[in-house]
Amino acid sequence: MNLIKNSTGGLGDRIIGIVNAVRIADVNNRNLIVLWKKDHHCPINFSEILKCSIPVVDKWDEKNTKTLVESEIKKHKLDLGRFKKDVLYNCSLGCNLSKAKLNVYPSDIVKDKVEHFKDIKFKSNVVGVHIRRADRLYQQHQFATALDYFYVIDNYFKEHKIFLATDDGAIDPDGNQTVVNFVRKAFLEKYGDRIIMYPVSTLDRRLAAGVFDATVILYLLRETECLIGSYYSGFSLVAALEKKYIFPLKGWHKLQPTIDIYNHVHHM
Repeated sequence: MNLIKNSTGGLGDRIIGIVNAVRIADVNNRNLIVLWKKDHHCPINFSEILKCSIPVVDKWDEKNTKTLVESEIKKHKLDLGRFKKDVLYNCSLGCNLSKAKLNVYPSDIVKDKVEHFKDIKFKSNVVGVHIRRADRLYQQHQFATALDYFYVIDNYFKEHKIFLATDDGAIDPDGNQTVVNFVRKAFLEKYGDRIIMYPVSTLDRRLAAGVFDATVILYLLRETECLIGSYYSGFSLVAALEKKYIFPLKGWHKLQPTIDIYNHVHHM
């Protein structure tokens, strides 16, 4: 029997959905088929940016397709088995990724761009920093500030180069509003030539080119020594799988330097 996963949302959420679905299919001894439909959150075909050992379909007959998403697990009476607490629900702050494995890989063209950029720019120890800013407007007040990221870098990565990835200045695909927090400017002013950034063609994720560049950046983040990521971000969660990571909390910059926050470093 086939288990069909309908991929929706942005790039990070879609990949998380596949990670979940593979584990659910394994426990329930089902063949997995992933449906990947382009929309304004992710306007690009799977095969243009990613590859996977399971079938991923870009086109299908929706009338004859019965889809399974995370919210329907109980309805379909699937056995989540021994990893029930480890299933990663999209962007959940309480998720446990200790046993999750990333089974989605960059396409050949994305991989080539990742390797080329890494060979040129990642000459020494590099820490990855992903700061989500362009959407989730209603959660802006909960986000860690630039000062909170500075606190982590200044206390634990003083000698590292910093690969900065942020959607600051992009258009929110849902609200069509542009959010600018001047993240790049703040980091460049503080860290200067320690900053590494990938030269994107566009920040607009409503365009295929924007999602393509985001995919390259995602897998570049995975090449860094440790990820300093963002809560409420599926993109950060994917970048952190099987890696060391820190997700700073708002207000960390007010901590005393003697307080050891390195116990917040986890390994996925």
